[in-house]
Amino acid sequence: MTHAGPRCERNVDVHVLLDEARVVVVDKPSGLTSEEVSRQFGRRLVHRIDRGTSGLLVLADDARTVTRLQRALRAGAVARTYLFVAHGVLRAARLDDVLVRDGGDGRRGVARDHDQATTGKRAITDVTPILSSPFATLGL
Repeated sequence: MTHAGPRCERNVDVHVLLDEARVVVVDKPSGLTSEEVSRQFGRRLVHRIDRGTSGLLVLADDARTVTRLQRALRAGAVARTYLFVAHGVLRAARLDDVLVRDGGDGRRGVARDHDQATTGKRAITDVTPILSSPFATLGL
């Protein structure tokens, strides 16, 4: 069961999906930063989701809980799954990239050369198409 949480600074509802003793899971809408949602709930971020991405965001009451949940994420005890819609037809693929603070254009992104790749964080993404048309692909 979900319920509406507090409204964020930009007057957007953020729905609560789980509210336990030390952990809250909310449905972050696209357009808000994870930090905005965290401030609105008065809780600490366990992880972040990009501003343009909607999805589940985990918040915790205290530093100990944050650390335990972050360890579980790093250890792979929790899987992250994303549903996407892309223009055109995509095939199944594994993307093995390095994320950097500056992708060469002043924005975060994927390393474009070997020097950048040594300073970034490795990110592996498996792309699995579920449904395709000539115009778009729905996938995980």
